[in-house]
Amino acid sequence: MKSQRKYFRLYKDKKIIEINSEKINYEVKRRNVKYARLEFLGRKLILILPKNHKNEEEIIAKKIEWIYEKYKYLSSFIREDLKNNFFIFGEKKPIEINESFVKFDGKIMNKKEYILLLKSLLLNKLNQLIEKYSKELKVKQKRVVIRSQKTKWASLSSNKTLSFNLKTVSLPEKLMEYLVYHEMLHFFEKKHNLTFITKMKEKFKDAEEKEKELASYWVSLTENEIWKKLTST
Repeated sequence: MKSQRKYFRLYKDKKIIEINSEKINYEVKRRNVKYARLEFLGRKLILILPKNHKNEEEIIAKKIEWIYEKYKYLSSFIREDLKNNFFIFGEKKPIEINESFVKFDGKIMNKKEYILLLKSLLLNKLNQLIEKYSKELKVKQKRVVIRSQKTKWASLSSNKTLSFNLKTVSLPEKLMEYLVYHEMLHFFEKKHNLTFITKMKEKFKDAEEKEKELASYWVSLTENEIWKKLTST
């Protein structure tokens, strides 16, 4: 593929990069780092720049081909049903939400109350799956926490705490099982090495397909307006 540099336009006031008719939203974060780096949060580009770096266009121009290809790749996972509706355990649920209140299942509550409800539902489901795999793998976590994480579905800390993204509540149970087993396997294998991948595929013959499904949920839910309102401060 030839360089795309001459085809892109940068709208710094709107924080938009236009490449071959594709409009990519971006955000600049200045940190105490030595080198600039680029990453995507869903389909939104994040430019992490040194505090004294003034020219974001220079970095974008150098990486424009990578930006375009990564954006197109992420776009291939978008599902409009997940982007435009609200799901609990894989089932679409009617919900109304504004900046302060949520109407759900015939009840009106504030956002904090509704988030606590979602956490309770999710924790109950997760505890069932964790108990199941704790017996199978013969491991025991210290505790389980639910957080509004921005960069991952789940993680296992060094003190054996399992952390799950609140958005996990939207996943169907088959994907939740896969996610829980994935994290609990990290008790034995810290990295996603060949041993880890082999064990995942032994347990889930369709592991690659499940990874694609998780990617669809991840990218789509980052653009879901209901989730944006729920997790906004």
